[in-house]
Amino acid sequence: MTIGYPMAKNLRAKMPSSNTLVILDVNSDMMKRFVEEINAAAKSSGAGPDSMKVETAQNAREVAEKSVSGNNLRSFFFSSVEPLSQIPQFCG
Repeated sequence: MTIGYPMAKNLRAKMPSSNTLVILDVNSDMMKRFVEEINAAAKSSGAGPDSMKVETAQNAREVAEKSVSGNNLRSFFFSSVEPLSQIPQFCG
């Protein structure tokens, strides 16, 4: 088991079941085991086919491309405590 396995398991358990977790590990057998374990958990819980999804990536770039969408970025920036108009004063 790799160090990231328990962390990924914890993330998958705490994130909304409709979200997809993208994983990457140097040990491809561990990634396969993780996906199988999550799929089995989803099936045994009676969750639909679109819940608790996990995708594997081949490299860090693919993780970033699969993980970040325009909606995710907008949600992050527009729900932050400080309004976006405050950002320039901290950058200059």
